[in-house]
Amino acid sequence: MLPSSSRKTRSRSAALFERFTSITFTVLRTYAEATSSVQTALALANNEASDAIVILSLMSGTGEDLGVRSTLTLPANGHTSLFLREIPGFNSLPSEFRGVLRITADPSTPIWAINLRSRHNERGDILLSTMQVVDEQNGGTSSELIFPLFADGGGYTTDFLLFSVSGAATGTLQFNSQSGEPLPLEVR
Repeated sequence: MLPSSSRKTRSRSAALFERFTSITFTVLRTYAEATSSVQTALALANNEASDAIVILSLMSGTGEDLGVRSTLTLPANGHTSLFLREIPGFNSLPSEFRGVLRITADPSTPIWAINLRSRHNERGDILLSTMQVVDEQNGGTSSELIFPLFADGGGYTTDFLLFSVSGAATGTLQFNSQSGEPLPLEVR
């Protein structure tokens, strides 16, 4: 469940957690953001019979270790959810932080995780979207990734956030229209 004052949001987020988490891990990386308009929300669950020790650390967008760390204890069969700035020790982040969150758990007690990107719209509704978490032990993917839908125009945009778990990486973004023709979009 996610931190929120709304019971409606809490029940929906619990369903999201059950629906979108399908792997356990011991080390992963994911994009993290804490700005005036966007907040990363992290939910962790321990499905084991013993407590899990989880170490959270932050890196810059270029992969530099920022020295910002926190240790959480997830009780046996327990869970927690926090926005990035609510993690102990992370409350002094710069006002416009964008980087990578590394999450480490002991291999004897792998945990489940989901990363959500949250923002409030003009009506005050909370909007959530899942963010990819990458298992550092198994690396990312080297195959082609296809995003079937993206927004560009009419006040809507799509962010593509690319990072590597093992140093520099290269890739190509190619945009096509619904008919398959190349689509000239400006990448910012």
